[in-house]
Amino acid sequence: MDCFEAVAEESGIGEPGYAYTGGKVIKGDDGTYHLFTSRLPLGSKAKPSKIAQLVRATSKNPCGPYRIADEIGLGGNPEIYRLKRGTIAIYTPSYFYEGDKITGPWRQRQTMKVNKCWPNGMLFPGGKASRFGSQSCVVRQDDSVLMVGNKGGIWISGDGYKNWTQMTVSDYYSGLEGTDEKSRDVEMWKTDVQYHMIAHDREGRVSYRLRSKNGLLWKTDIGSAFPRAVSDSNAVQCVDVLQDEFGRAYQASLTVKAKKEGAGSSTIICAALVKGRLMQVLNETLPGDGEEIRVLVKAEPGFNPHTDIRQAGLIFGAPEKVDAGEGCRPVGTEKSGDDLIILFKGDHGFTRDNFAGKLLGRSKNGDKLLFGYSRLPWVAYDQCMLCPSRTFLRSQSPAPTRCFLTAIAPPANR
Repeated sequence: MDCFEAVAEESGIGEPGYAYTGGKVIKGDDGTYHLFTSRLPLGSKAKPSKIAQLVRATSKNPCGPYRIADEIGLGGNPEIYRLKRGTIAIYTPSYFYEGDKITGPWRQRQTMKVNKCWPNGMLFPGGKASRFGSQSCVVRQDDSVLMVGNKGGIWISGDGYKNWTQMTVSDYYSGLEGTDEKSRDVEMWKTDVQYHMIAHDREGRVSYRLRSKNGLLWKTDIGSAFPRAVSDSNAVQCVDVLQDEFGRAYQASLTVKAKKEGAGSSTIICAALVKGRLMQVLNETLPGDGEEIRVLVKAEPGFNPHTDIRQAGLIFGAPEKVDAGEGCRPVGTEKSGDDLIILFKGDHGFTRDNFAGKLLGRSKNGDKLLFGYSRLPWVAYDQCMLCPSRTFLRSQSPAPTRCFLTAIAPPANR
């Protein structure tokens, strides 16, 4: 998460006597914003899974405040996504609901089913069975659903409900110091460029930013997902993002401890995020040393690249280079209608392992952060994905922007 912009006053949702967790905001077709969250009455000695109530709240403003519209059923830490058959799915670690519309009515379904690809079930190194736990889901280009769990596993389901196939035998947390699976929270989302993930350990007070080309193999970015003051406070328990039509995150919903209300109390607050700019690299091949890189920055409502970009300090290149303050510097610009082409030269840092370029700088309007990611034309994005029990192949399609992945049964006597 590149920048928190502001926390709105009276945002989100909270209520004396209740602890709220997991606030997923979805924009409805009529412009109404729907917040799916769970609330737990304080002071109860019952198991949270037995009394946590899943609710839907609404607001005309994405930040809220939100008011409860209906109670759905039991469940905590909800994840919301649209199934291939057009219905809305709500997944919680203990319950699964489905509705024809975002307003319901809701039908409780059986919990998710997992394909057992190994003799002893879904295994990680060490022989411990892997469970879903708290998770985050993304609908892919072919309407299948990719899921990542707080224990480090990654799954894919063709319909987003049944037959989840584990794609990994190790977890994406490998090599990340200070993370404990008992206190992990994950949030994953997909843009037109790449997959993003926040891996937050509320007890270890560390928050990582990760990116992926396909949702299976992840790269860890430099720096923390949250501002230092937020991570050190141990106040944030989990995070969800609200996305625009390009998949860009422009608001975060944070579950935050409410100290004034007593032990165990928490509330949902909403914070605006700086939205990444729309970009396109025009070079068709990997630039050589000293070769010029042409980057098209697109205009959109509220943003004019000709007048809103501060050229001084602007850098572009491989994200690990840019995050370290290095990369190419602008040497000129060209107009392309309302859009702007910026010419860069220098040490871009791109290798065959990179799948995205990053622009970083400041805007002239209020000296705000300005950033954006772009795909790289020389990178193949629609590739085969292999797991120990399935082969996922891209079907032939005349439309290069569409990616269809189908599961092929393993050969006999494998």
